Order: sequence, then C-alpha cells, then structure tokens
Amino acid sequence: MCVINGITQIHINIVEIGRVYEITQGIGTQYDRDMELENGSHPATHIKTIEGEEESLHPIQAYTDGSKSNLVVGAGVVIFLDNNIIKTMQYRLNERCSNNQAEQMAILKALEYIQNMESDEKIVLVHTDSKITL
Repeated sequence: MCVINGITQIHINIVEIGRVYEITQGIGTQYDRDMELENGSHPATHIKTIEGEEESLHPIQAYTDGSKSNLVVGAGVVIFLDNNIIKTMQYRLNERCSNNQAEQMAILKALEYIQNMESDEKIVLVHTDSKITL
C-alpha cells in the first residue's frame, strides 16, 4: 500500500533517521562531512599535477578505472614500479554510487597506496580515462 501511495515504509524511515543521528554524533561513517586535517598541511599545497605523456619514463605508473552497470559499481587499480606490476586492487562500491565516484575512488586508492610505499620516489604517472580534475 505504501508503494502505491508513494509513501516510504516506516522501518526505512527509522533506519534512515538512525543513520543520520549516528553520522551527526560522530558514530557513523566519516565521509561527506568536514574532517580535521591530519599530519599538517592540505595535500594541494605539496602535490603538483602535470599532464603526462604516454612515452614518459616514470618509475611509478598507476592505471585506474571505475565502472557502473545495472548490477554493480566497481573500481580497479594496477600499479607498476619500473614496468613490473607491484599491486592490483579491486573495490566494490554501493550501487547508489555513480561512475564518476568509482573513477575518483580508483584514483584515490592508487594515490594512497603510492603515498604509503616505502620508496623515496613519489612521482607517479596516473593513467585514467576519467575526465575529472585532480
């Protein structure tokens, strides 16, 4: 009856109100709200973005992609060091996420992994088909 009348079922409303409460109280997910800076400055103050060339010789290269179908939303990353695969990663996102969000997640996860690598080399060429601006 609720569906026919366009009314959200009461148990769905209760769950939604509970999640909003958890997020506002700092109990739930920390995404989609302001966060405190960790470890000093904002990344934009020390990361330089330039256009790379396919023929460029960067020791670290990351290939990223995101996609969405009717059934699933996913993101994938492959990271190379000196032309050798050192890491592959796959992520399944909530079905409500968009293709752009999947693309952004792949880029984010690649950069996080590279940031935490023990290598002193942190210059990376990211290959993506995404049209988002870093």
